Amino acid sequence: DPSEEEEEEETPFFLAAKRGKDK
Repeated sequence: DPSEEEEEEETPFFLAAKRGKDK
């Protein structure tokens, strides 16, 4: 959902997913 992208919440799960993708 686009609305979800607008609300960027830096949650542990979100950060973990970003870190996993970054690695």
